[in-house]
Parts: sequence; C-alpha cells; structure tokens
Amino acid sequence: MKILLIGSGAREHALLYAMQKEHPDYDYYAVPGNPGMGIASVSLEEALEMDADLVVIGPETPLVEGLADRFRAKGMAVFGPGAEAAKLEGSKIFSKFFMERYGIPTAKGIEAVDYQSSLKALEEFSHLPVIKANGLAAGKGVFLPENDMEAKDILKALFLDKLLGESGSKVLLEERLQGPELSFFYFVNKTGYRYLGCARDHKRAYDDDLGPNTGGMGTFSPVPDCTEEDYEQIDEIMKKTYQGMLEEVMDYRGIIFIGCMKTQEGLKVLEYNVRFGDPETQVLMARLDSDFLELALATANNQPLPEVELKDEVAVCVILASKGYPGDLLLGQSIQTEEFDEDVLLFSGGTRLEKGILVNSGGRVFSLVALGDTFEEAREKAYRNAKRVHFNGVWYRKDIAKSAL
Repeated sequence: MKILLIGSGAREHALLYAMQKEHPDYDYYAVPGNPGMGIASVSLEEALEMDADLVVIGPETPLVEGLADRFRAKGMAVFGPGAEAAKLEGSKIFSKFFMERYGIPTAKGIEAVDYQSSLKALEEFSHLPVIKANGLAAGKGVFLPENDMEAKDILKALFLDKLLGESGSKVLLEERLQGPELSFFYFVNKTGYRYLGCARDHKRAYDDDLGPNTGGMGTFSPVPDCTEEDYEQIDEIMKKTYQGMLEEVMDYRGIIFIGCMKTQEGLKVLEYNVRFGDPETQVLMARLDSDFLELALATANNQPLPEVELKDEVAVCVILASKGYPGDLLLGQSIQTEEFDEDVLLFSGGTRLEKGILVNSGGRVFSLVALGDTFEEAREKAYRNAKRVHFNGVWYRKDIAKSAL
C-alpha cells in the first residue's frame, strides 16, 4: 500500500509513527517531510500523480486552499476535509456564525469589515474583547489587548497598516472568556464520528504561562480536571456540530479539533481546527491503541468508523526549541542525541540535513513524548530524556503537565 503524508512537522512525524507501528512494510512518502521521518520526500506535483492509496494532510493551510479536493479529483482517498468544510478553521467569522446557527455554546462575537466598523464594534463590549484576524495567520492572528488604546492600535495595524495582509482584512471581536482550555478530537465522516481523546496545550513560551504565545511548548493527555459533566457537554457540542455539517452538506472526512474553555457556565467553544493539533497529536498518537491507518482509511472512504481505543497510560510532550523562539532563531546548529529510555518517543519537527549533518531549521525542533502510569512518572521520564538531546541553544519549559500532578 502507498501512503502519502502532507506536512513537515513533528505532528506529521507522529502520524507516520502511528501508521508504521502497525504497518511497517507499506510504502510511505512525504511532501516535503523532514529528515527525522526517514521516508522519501516528493514534490507536490509528483504526489498528485502518484495514485496513492491514502493521502493524509497534516497542516491547515493546504486544507483551506483545497488540496484535499485536488487529490480527490484524481481519485485518491484523502484524510482531510474539502475547502468548503475547512472554512470552519479558515474563517473565524464563518466559524462563529456556524456556532450561532446550530446553538453551540460560544463567546459573543461581532464581525468588523473595516477600521470604522471595528471601532464601533469595540464599543459594544463592556470589557476588552479578544481581537481575531478572520483568516489563517500562522498562529499570529489572535490579540489580547490590555487597554482601550492598545485595542485601537491593533485594529489600526490590521485594517490600515495591513499587518497580516488579507488574513486581517476582516476581524472578529469576541467576548473574552476565563478558565482553563481543553482540546477535544473526533474522527468524522458522513457515517458518523468517533471520539479520539482530549489534551491540554501550553501556549506561552515560558514557565508559569509567561511570555509570548507560541505554536505550543508542550502538552499532556488525558486531562485530569476534565469531569463527567465536561464529557457530556462536549458530546452535545459535537452532536450539534455534526448536525450542522450534515445540514450544510460539508465534505468532512478527517479529524475535527474542538478547542474549548471551561467557564463557570460550562464549556464554550473557542475555535474549530480542521486538522490534528501540534503538539496535541504527539501525545494522542503515543496513547492510541487502535490501528490509526485503519481509522484514517475508513474516514477517507466514508466507511463506518472503527472503535477508538487508548492506552491507560498518560502521555507528556515537551517541545525542544531553538534559541530565540518564538522570535529571531539561532539555526543551523548540529544535533546529537543519546539513547532514550523505553516508552520515550522523539518526533522531529524543525530539522534539516546540511552536508549530511542534522541541524535545527525551525523554532520547535523536536517533540519528546514520554508515557507513564502516572503524570509524575511520565514527567520525570520526559525531562530526564530531554537532557539527552544536544544542540547549541536548545531550551524547553520545565513545567509541562505540572498542573496535572
């Protein structure tokens, strides 16, 4: 069987691991992949002519741009929604209106299409809102102003200074919610959906949730403070989401990632992501006790979805980052690793080969995942093994999953 993986990060490496674990003898290809994956890299043009048995699309941008539709037009089975369905992530405004149409609990939101309407919308909030660029912005489109002047400066930068280009040409102003975040994941196709699991990410760069937002500095699964009531609420949210997908005839074949905040009024949806999260995927694939390839094929072919089984063990993921991340990066540093303990996985993200030597090429270089019977055991194992990865400038948060103890 020929499997094609779109993407180059640790998320895609984790998906590859999950497929190879059960099916090591299949032929795997990546566009573009990274050297840590150890599989052949092909161009997109080559991939479109490959006649793969399954295409798994990792990142959001190609999904929003319709890559799943292009592969399906070639007759290939694709794990990933079509462009119309991908608007659930590609447009914050579309997503907000979708939630409101189907009675999905979420924060109050107001659309603004120009600078003047954004200032008027700002006056509609008794407390400072969250400001979200409508389109994809590589994780840089959400702003949390601390005062009225800062809010107006952000709106000016988006609308008048074109800070994020087309992505910021429309803006969603949203009520600011309070509480811990929870991420829930479901396999979805026209036959139904299956719950995969939950995780919690650490977005801030530094310990104690300080510093700038990042793509994620670590994560853990499951989430101990997720209660039976939370599970009942997310089940109801997913039921309504799925009903909306059916009513709007969305070609949704893939994973949906529902980002929620646990407020005093219960779970409220912050956002939909139409793909696996990074680094949430890394802990979910480490815990998955089902055949991921079987699940992905059934999803892509609109066949009934198999049961999803997870290991009883917990998983902790620590991101090993380049010096300067998320700002100016120290790149091109040679990487050495020592042997890791059992139940420890190292997923490659920002790496490349330079004259045959593995070097760091991005901000988040590796995702190191440890499994354990308890969070205490998994954390201790993760941090002990993190010290076995060496390159100039490597650093990581020291408090990942501390809240789970």
